[in-house]
Amino acid sequence: MHLSAIAYNLKKYLKFTAKTVKSDTKAVCHVVLNIKALITLQIRLLTSS
Repeated sequence: MHLSAIAYNLKKYLKFTAKTVKSDTKAVCHVVLNIKALITLQIRLLTSS
């Protein structure tokens, strides 16, 4: 009984960490895309002047 409880909690923990990694990855991707857009905008403004 004790071993099955440990296995159940481990399974839940691993699922939780997988979700956290996915959401962190999405957040980092969003930040990188925003930085890329800002750099592109600055380049366009500098080249048009």
